[in-house]
Order: sequence, then structure tokens, then C-alpha cells
Amino acid sequence: MSRTTLLPAVLLTVFVSVTLPSSLPGATRQEEKAATKSPYRRLPAHFGKLNLKPDQVEEIYEIREQYGEKLAKLRQQLERLREEQQEQLDDVLTKTQLSALKKFRDGRKPVTSAKTATSKSRSAKKGKSSAKKSSENSSKDGASSSR
Repeated sequence: MSRTTLLPAVLLTVFVSVTLPSSLPGATRQEEKAATKSPYRRLPAHFGKLNLKPDQVEEIYEIREQYGEKLAKLRQQLERLREEQQEQLDDVLTKTQLSALKKFRDGRKPVTSAKTATSKSRSAKKGKSSAKKSSENSSKDGASSSR
């Protein structure tokens, strides 16, 4: 065979091998998986290390699919209950308290009251006294080790 006939034959073979499988229905396993992909078709943690048989894997997928749908519904219900609870909790608060709560949630520091400032100064004093105690303890340890 000459080079002029060999090159087109090779190119045709490559083209057919690349395009033909994707044109056939159910051609590749990856395409099948993508079409039937479910968020529940995953093995639980560490199950992949157990040398499961294919029938065990399929049974696990079916169980996870069954419970996954139930759990998703419960998560939605739980979220609605949390929202209802928060609405009722917010109803108990005054407008000022609601404003301060919103600032806390947004990460901003609300205006501090005198009581808050007093508690901050107390914690600062505690920090100084604990530092003083630790330095006293270290000096006692030094004195006892020299004896």
C-alpha cells in the first residue's frame, strides 16, 4: 500500500472509531450514568473499601434512593418549622432588639449599652489578674527549684 492510500484509511478508521460509539444508543457507560444520575447513587462513607459485589452496590443504591427522597422531604419540613419558630421568636422582641439582632446576624457590631461596657471592663480586669497570678506562680517555682 502506498502512503497516499494508507493515510486516508488511517484517518477514516480514527474518525469512525471516535464518532461511531457516541452515535449509537446507549453507547457508553458514562453516558448511561449521566442520564440516570441521582444524588443518592453514591455509596456511604467507607463502603467503597468493603469489596462489595455489584448486586450489593445496586441494593445500597436502591435503599439510598428510597430514604433519600424521604429525608429530602423531612429537610424541607424542618426548614419550614425553623422559619416559623424564628418568626415567633422575632415577634417576642422589641423593635430595638430586632434591629440589634439583625446587626448581629449581619456581622456588624451593634451599639453597646453601659451594661455591656461594664462587663467588658470586668473581663479585662480578670485577664490582668490571671496574668499577675501566673507570674507569681512562676516566681514561686523558680524559688523552690533553687532550694
